Amino acid sequence: MLTSGRETSSVSRPQPVVRLGPQVDVKGVLAGSPGADLGLYYLSKYLTKSLADVHEAKTDAERVHVARLMNVLRYEPCAPTCPNWLRYGVQPKGAKAGMWPGSCRSKAHKPEHLGYA
Repeated sequence: MLTSGRETSSVSRPQPVVRLGPQVDVKGVLAGSPGADLGLYYLSKYLTKSLADVHEAKTDAERVHVARLMNVLRYEPCAPTCPNWLRYGVQPKGAKAGMWPGSCRSKAHKPEHLGYA
C-alpha cells in the first residue's frame, strides 16, 4: 500500500471472493434457434416477477390502471384448456359443459402471478 509516496505495511485481510460456477450459462438468443422461444419465455417471466417485487400501486390512478388491466387479462386465454378461447370461437382442449369466458380458475389470471399488479 502506498501512502504519500512511502510504502507502509498493513495486515492483509481476506477479501470476499465470488466465483460464478457452471450454473451461469450466458448465451445469446437468436430468433428461430432451438430453445429461443422457451428461453425468452422464462426471461420475460422472471423479469416481470421481479418488477412486481419492487413496484406497488401507490396512487388511485395506478390502482385503477391495475384493476382495468386485470379485468382485460381475465378474459385472455392462458392455456389450450382455458375457457377464454370461447370468446374467439375456438373450442378449448378438453371442453366441458359449464365453461364460459372469464371463468378460468388458473393462477395465470390472478394478479400475484401476472408480475405487474
